[in-house]
Amino acid sequence: MADHRSQVPSYEFPETLPEQEAALAANPLLQRMNEARVALAEDRHRPAYHYVNPESTLNDPNGICFWQGRWHLFYQGYPPEDPRQHWGHAVSDDLVHWRDLPYAIYPDPERCCFSGTTLVEDDRVIAMYHGTEVGNMVAVSNDPLLLNWSKVAVRAVIPIGESGRSADPDLPYTVFDLKALREQRIRVREAQLLAGSRWKANDYVFPNTRGAPLREAHVLEALHKVLERAGLPRHSMQNLRSTYATNLVTVGVHPRVAQELLGHGRIDTTMRIYATAVPSAMREAAEDLDTIMRPASDETERSGRAS
Repeated sequence: MADHRSQVPSYEFPETLPEQEAALAANPLLQRMNEARVALAEDRHRPAYHYVNPESTLNDPNGICFWQGRWHLFYQGYPPEDPRQHWGHAVSDDLVHWRDLPYAIYPDPERCCFSGTTLVEDDRVIAMYHGTEVGNMVAVSNDPLLLNWSKVAVRAVIPIGESGRSADPDLPYTVFDLKALREQRIRVREAQLLAGSRWKANDYVFPNTRGAPLREAHVLEALHKVLERAGLPRHSMQNLRSTYATNLVTVGVHPRVAQELLGHGRIDTTMRIYATAVPSAMREAAEDLDTIMRPASDETERSGRAS
């Protein structure tokens, strides 16, 4: 695999807000950005109202989100020493006044960090984007200013196969299943013809019968019908995910492998699931150990009686 490590300096920041602010005040990369913004301020071609990369150009905005009382803007930035797409970063309290922050996500193993989005959860923010030449990447952050990002599995979670069109054959799924997508497109076109003027042109991959987004209740109803036909009790989507995780424990999958399969950004999230299955797993481990050790114990007892 080619070496795609960025030439831009990167930094590990503290985990508390006061410490982060202190570190930013002395950060060489941010100082460079501030100096560049001042130097370019008199350029009459530079946007005066819209946000722009402080030291270069930018294109797609990505992953705009609200986290711990602040708005965060990410964008495809082009650092001067390595003009490949990195995810630039700015923060705002009011969506009007923006403050530059150091680059958030750097290329490697991907060649460039292309467009994507973010998902805000209670305890973390998840960034999902396309990494050129490798596939779809996921990175996670949970510090106050979203300065520290770690990439899940340090590789593409949905990789591009050697053909460039399909998944790695060693993975248990097809990543870019063009056949399935073409079939779904045909179904959508058929639904559009049936709906006529009632169709809402939203360009969704999986719309309802009128082109609008699927409702969660309808998806759950369809799931319950499938479970009923299979003779299984009703479950929520989350229950199915938890069952999958529990089955991984049951068959002895290593927690790190389970973390990748489940897409958890933190190993402790996976371990909380594993902990619920520990009692039965411990019993099975004790029984297995007893089976292995019993013959040796019996032999020792016979040797003791003979002496």
